[in-house]
Amino acid sequence: MRGLHVIFEANGAAYRANLMTELYTKNGERTSAIMGTLNITHATLEHLIKLYHLPIKEAIFAWDKGHSPRRKEIYPEYKHNRKKEWTPEDELWKKEFYKQTEILHENLHLLGIKSYQKRQWEGDDLVWGFTSLLTKKYPNDIVIIVSTDEDFHQLIDSNVHVFSPIKKILYTPQNYRELMGIDIENFLAYKLLKGDTSDGIPGIVGIGEKTAKTLVNKYGGLQGILSNSKELQKSKRTAVIFTKEGLTTLDRNNKLINLKECVDLSPIMDDLERTVNELPSIDNTAVREFFMKYQLTSFIVKYREWSVIFGDMVKNFGE
Repeated sequence: MRGLHVIFEANGAAYRANLMTELYTKNGERTSAIMGTLNITHATLEHLIKLYHLPIKEAIFAWDKGHSPRRKEIYPEYKHNRKKEWTPEDELWKKEFYKQTEILHENLHLLGIKSYQKRQWEGDDLVWGFTSLLTKKYPNDIVIIVSTDEDFHQLIDSNVHVFSPIKKILYTPQNYRELMGIDIENFLAYKLLKGDTSDGIPGIVGIGEKTAKTLVNKYGGLQGILSNSKELQKSKRTAVIFTKEGLTTLDRNNKLINLKECVDLSPIMDDLERTVNELPSIDNTAVREFFMKYQLTSFIVKYREWSVIFGDMVKNFGE
């Protein structure tokens, strides 16, 4: 039976959930991220079933657990643009957020959802690892990455799609040019040229989003651009690509952004394989106790109806 394997970029989902509401237990313990993430997960799985007319076979959460030492070594300014000065209120919010992510990580398995994190490993790398394993194990199924992070677009192919839960947009090879203005096979070159402001990775000086798209549309991927150096060096704007600084920037950005070629998963591959092969199950009694502990009363009231989607997912696993 053909089906869907859904990988959630977990920190992004939990972070958005924590911003959506202000929920606390009677003892003052924040539960916004817990409740919101469960709601987002349920709604996303439901939406994908309707979109594909295929069953969900499994859901995996891949968590950030610190920055990549490899990337920091390559580029010390990596993610340096993230907020550094924290007010006491900010510190409390952050502390409460990370506590909730740990609670989610420890309890998602009760609903048949797999969850994995590893110290000093970023969610992006884990998502790539799971994607690689799942496409090999289930070549006839579809892997869907749920994230707003554009970096995952480099993984899109006939068996791997990316779903943005905020825009409710599904990115596939078929609709990619219409949505993004470039062909999917040129995405990585486009990203290396313009950089990634969200991670504090600068692109080639003077090459913004518009110019990067124009270049990849005309010359194709990076190899096509580099092989047309004579023509491109006639323009001051594009000549900078071929300077020592420009070529160094491209090489550095490739090492930072390119998941398929530059991420060595061997230290955690056994862990990832164990997670993929893990047989999911649902513990209804433990789930109810979990909901009661964190006073998620709306889930308790509608649990029978609400949990059907997770039960079906567990039944579909391995079929």
